[in-house]
Amino acid sequence: APPIEQAEAVVVINPLKIVLIGDSYAAGNGARDADGGPNYAGPSGCYRSPTNWAAQYVGWLGSEGFQVTFVNRACSGAVIRQYSERKFMGERVVLVAAPADTPPEEVERIGLAGPCRTRYPGDEVYIAEYQFYNLDGHGVLCRRFMEPQTNAIGEDTDLVLITGGGNDVDFAEIVKQCFAPFLRDPGACREQINNALDELANVENRMVDTLAAIRARVRPDTRVALVGYPFLANNDDFELVYRRFGIWESDRYAAAREVRELGRLGDLGQQAAVDRANAAAGEDFATFVSDVKQYFAGHEPKPELGAGNPDRWMNEFEQLVFAENYHYNAEVTVSSEYCCDSMRRSERSAWEQTHPRVSTWHS
Repeated sequence: APPIEQAEAVVVINPLKIVLIGDSYAAGNGARDADGGPNYAGPSGCYRSPTNWAAQYVGWLGSEGFQVTFVNRACSGAVIRQYSERKFMGERVVLVAAPADTPPEEVERIGLAGPCRTRYPGDEVYIAEYQFYNLDGHGVLCRRFMEPQTNAIGEDTDLVLITGGGNDVDFAEIVKQCFAPFLRDPGACREQINNALDELANVENRMVDTLAAIRARVRPDTRVALVGYPFLANNDDFELVYRRFGIWESDRYAAAREVRELGRLGDLGQQAAVDRANAAAGEDFATFVSDVKQYFAGHEPKPELGAGNPDRWMNEFEQLVFAENYHYNAEVTVSSEYCCDSMRRSERSAWEQTHPRVSTWHS
């Protein structure tokens, strides 16, 4: 009799759904394609990029044999409460052509079907409000909102990636007042840092609430990874000095040291938020990816005027779009290993232990 051939074992990997929510450090501000050009997609102003670190992480999972559905709902400028509430994005008045006696409600409906129509239903929404009529037509105020980011999360979600808290402490103003050439000022920087320090406890509480809200929307085995921020300066040395009449020093502030200390305290608050959320859930469903600062060491911006850090992985003040400065550059969004290194280590201790089908991720 001919020998019996043994069939090779077939490993079936279930599809995974990963949802990304957060702010500019999640969405992809500053990201570039392989040719060095901006590649933002989706609603205007969110700066979502298909080459952000999370998308690269998803790509790496695909190379490992996983079938991943990836949803990016992060949006530049978002504060934590806007993860579960609508985010106002702006408004404009448009003219709608219709007979003079058209009811306002019908004019609004025409506006929503035409000039105020969204291309991203379920993600972006317009609200139309009738304003006036003149010989040019009916005026309709179109107000644009992003829907709550957590709407994309449900029982079919396996992993939630999240950043948050930077905008709650007014990240953009800190960058402007502490580091932006010709705008930075020791007094204004000090004030921004003190205000941010005063807000850290509230940021922690908001993150606890957000993690709990996510937990309520997903399966018990769904995991959440809260990803930290890098430092905004590569060392403690940079100081701001104000000289009266350009001669007599009247104010000095250790801007880099204090901004870095704020970042360190922010990490402690993020870890505390995760610990509190896990304790309330009775299970470690969330993980804080805490080694971002360690991974970026030596690659942060250098705030000294005209100096620059040639090894930076973040834009300094080199981009015409201000929202891209002090965000990840092409070294991270195209060629860096950052997308996967921290996440792999984090998820080994968090997600894999409760998901046998992905227990060979790092083998």
